[in-house]
Formats: sequence, structure tokens, C-alpha cells
Amino acid sequence: MPRRSEINLVDAAYDLEVNDSTWLASLARAFAQAFPTDRGLVAARWQAQPDGRVDGTPHFVDAPDGYERFFEENRQAVEDNGIMGLALQSPCATLRESFLPGHPFLEATLNLAAPYGISDMLKLSAHDTPMHMITLSPLHSKTLDLNEATRARYEQIGHHLSAALRLRAHVESGVELTSEAVFDPNGVAQHAEGQAIDLLTDLRSAVVERERARSSLGTRDPDHALDLWKGMVDGRWSLVDRFESDGEGRRFILAIPNQLEARDPRALSPKEEQVAQLVGSGRSNKEIAHNLGLSEHTVASHVSSALTKLRCEGRGDLIRWMQAENMEFTTNINGLEIGVLVEPEHLPEAPDAGLSPAEHDVLIQIRKGMSNQAIAAARGTSRRTVANQVASILRKTGARSRYELMSGP
Repeated sequence: MPRRSEINLVDAAYDLEVNDSTWLASLARAFAQAFPTDRGLVAARWQAQPDGRVDGTPHFVDAPDGYERFFEENRQAVEDNGIMGLALQSPCATLRESFLPGHPFLEATLNLAAPYGISDMLKLSAHDTPMHMITLSPLHSKTLDLNEATRARYEQIGHHLSAALRLRAHVESGVELTSEAVFDPNGVAQHAEGQAIDLLTDLRSAVVERERARSSLGTRDPDHALDLWKGMVDGRWSLVDRFESDGEGRRFILAIPNQLEARDPRALSPKEEQVAQLVGSGRSNKEIAHNLGLSEHTVASHVSSALTKLRCEGRGDLIRWMQAENMEFTTNINGLEIGVLVEPEHLPEAPDAGLSPAEHDVLIQIRKGMSNQAIAAARGTSRRTVANQVASILRKTGARSRYELMSGP
């Protein structure tokens, strides 16, 4: 059964008043109280760099002595394998169920963790872009087995963490958060504008329900309280606390509109992104299920969700949009290099015009059918560098796809 500490965890997620390190530490403490662990917990903020590096900023709670070294070695393994997204395949999963048995990254991680008495760990993850995420990981000496009720509950918490992370990114950009409605803790509207005027009743109800969840209800019936806890309202607004700086510290709740970024891949969860990549490479739901170790029903659900978030009418529309946006995927799933390919609609008139010597060499290798990974190995550079060069070649030649480049003279 959930505990009051889970309400505290969600509450801490939306605290935008503290700096990053304090925020991560408060999340770690709350989760350590909410989820049982016998080997401590590590919270981390991850950032993938354009050159393929992965930065990890950790906060440890009662972790084994020397675990800092394990974290750095594990971060290096994530970077070397280019699998930050794969390591966090769903909002809530154990390490052992995230990879197929015998997967090299799983084996490497378990070998690194064994000296610290760690056999498994939970990964509760949240992200605002596929390149930036946080993880909360209770560490365990035995293999974890999550029941479906617990998994569903923590996936719900993970959605709140992702929403909070997006809000923090907005604040960090230096742009002031704007609200369409302001309420007091009793749900009385102090201000409303825009679309909030027409849906003021729904917003007020969300504020009241959230306050109920924070009250003694959270102790009496925490499961129901978590259902009531409203950090987001229909995906259109996020509710955030603000305190007046007039010496009285009165609290108000702001309804901040969530900007709908049409066809933005950052809206996808890590799992949806993987499924979208495989759809883009022309694979069926059955093939995708086999590659990711999922049921066809689960794959179909992820496909439907990805199409909805990206406002695509079907699989073909998804492929065409990805290609039009020049999206270059380099994710490797079980040895399968993922890429988005479409049949050429036209050939560029002057495919080599304006290319640098390096770009010209990359173009020659593309026409030989080589992948970015193979080109990077041949040229002694990174896949990210090759991806940037491919993007430049497409831009300079006017080609719309890799197939167009491959079929040129």
C-alpha cells in the first residue's frame, strides 16, 4: 500500500523555489521513505551531450561505502553503449526487467554492483527531453518483483516528475512562469484569464482535491489521496504553489498553462520513442514486440500514444514527418541500428555542391550503404559528429532523405 511519503514525493517534485541540488536531494529523501530499500538509494540527473558524452549528477542516501565509484563506472558504461534512453525504458522498471537476460549492459552493471552487495535496483525515471532526465533508484540486495498495482502507482508518480522537470527547465531558461488562474488554498479564484475562464470550475475542483490529498486524507487513505493529487489538469495546466514575499508568506496556487508543442518528440516517453523509431524503420508491431521484449498489445498501445502525441494520422505520416524533420536516430536495440527511411520522391540537382571535404567523404560512404556507426568507425570520429555531417549534407544538397543521397550519382 502507498504511504503518506508518496504524497510528499509528488509534493516535493513541484517545488520550484529551491535550486537543483536541493530539489534532487529532497526527491531522494522522500523516495527513500516511500520505497523500501536495504542498500540505500541514489537519485541522479542525466544530460546527454551532442558529442555523445553523458553527464550524471548524483545524490546518495545511505548508499554503500564507495558507491560513488560504481556510479561513475556505470555512467561511463551508459555513455560507451549510447543507451541512456534504453537504460530507462519505462517510467518504472527494475534493472533486471529493463534488459533481456545476457544483455551486455545488464551484465556489466550487475558485475559492477556485486561488490557493493547490490543485486537489483528500481529505476523511477522522468524526462523533459530524451537527452535530459532524472532517475530515482532504490538499491536492493535481492531481485525485485514489482506487482502491477505498485508499478501503476509509481508510473503515475513518474508522470508528475516529468511535468515538474519541464517546469523547472522553463524556470531555468530565465522565462517567468505565467499563470492563467490564481487560487487560494480553499479553491477561491483570485484571478483568471484566457481559457481558464471557461474551465474555472474544473481548475477549482483540481485545487480542492489536491489540498484534500495533502490533508489527513493522505494518512487515512493514501491510495485514494494519490489519485486525487492534481499536479496537472487534463494535461493543459500545471498547479504550482507560490508564496508571497510580503513577510506574511501567504500561499497561492497558480494554474500555469502547459504549452502544446505540436509534433515535438520530447513529448514521448523513452519507451514510446523507441517504438516510434522502430515504426519509422518499417517494422511491424510483432517485430517491435520481439525486439523490445513486450507484448503486441503493449506495443500497439505505445504506437497509438506516440501517434497521438505527434499528431500523426498513421504510421506513414509518422515516417514522412520524421524524414521531413531530418530526424537522425542512432539508438541500438539488441544489435539493431534504428533509422528512419522512406522511398525517395526526387533527386537533388547538385548533390555535391558546397560540401566540405569531410562531408564529401561521408556522402561517398552513405552511397555505399554504410550506417552512421560504420562511417564513424571508418573515419575515427563519433556517431554524433557523423549525424551532424549528414544533417549538413541534407541541408546543402536539398535532399529529403538518406535514400535520396544513396540513390544519387
